[in-house]
Amino acid sequence: MRCSPLHSSMLTLTVVLVSACGPGPVDGTHPDAGQPDSGQPADSNQGLYINVALGLTLVQSPVTVGSNPEGAISSSVTVTKDNVMGSQVPATLTINGVEIPQRGVAGVFLGYDFHAVTIPQAVPGALLSLHAAYQTFSADLTLHCPEEVTLTAPADGTQASVGDMVTVSWTGVIEHATFVKPDVMVRSYDPVTGTRSLHLIDRIVTGKSSDTFALPDRQGAPQWLVDLYVPGDLKDGASGIGLCMLDRRVHLVGR
Repeated sequence: MRCSPLHSSMLTLTVVLVSACGPGPVDGTHPDAGQPDSGQPADSNQGLYINVALGLTLVQSPVTVGSNPEGAISSSVTVTKDNVMGSQVPATLTINGVEIPQRGVAGVFLGYDFHAVTIPQAVPGALLSLHAAYQTFSADLTLHCPEEVTLTAPADGTQASVGDMVTVSWTGVIEHATFVKPDVMVRSYDPVTGTRSLHLIDRIVTGKSSDTFALPDRQGAPQWLVDLYVPGDLKDGASGIGLCMLDRRVHLVGR
């Protein structure tokens, strides 16, 4: 599903230029992509472009310890001048009116620190309104999050062994108008250190309501993370590109 492990820290989502992912949407684009939905704030480009092509992700049970913590929203957002090919700028970024702190080292801008803030109304089915400002330039981009999807199995905290056959099942709509496919990802996890592996399993689940597979080796970690990723409708217009995604998660405990 990912151009690089999208959710490689995933779930921190790694956001890249669309040109790095391929030629463009393969499932078609929402007929209103780039246009405001009814009752939704209008997008605008006043010299900036907001790139969040692989998603602002609403994370269920985020990892909050260790050197790479997640927030309730996890993402990497790039703001560039004019369009997708413009130079990156350290713009002030707000989501639903909350400013996202910037990260940096020795004065070098490294992105935005999502785990450090709480964003109001960042819930399934809601709108996320992004506003970027830099010098006299600005851009606005509004993303619509998918409605809730609920994991019905396995239960969080279920004990399991390497090689066990596990069925992940869910209720709710997981397919939307975007080139990003819904998928189930399995990683090893240490709840004390917060360390997550790159994906051990990454399975596209388009058209399904469940998926069954054998649990891989935990690589010495005590648990697995099992995540279902549900990408919402892609918004693609002059002010930016992006989508809102759900991450629904359970922990499996090794025995």
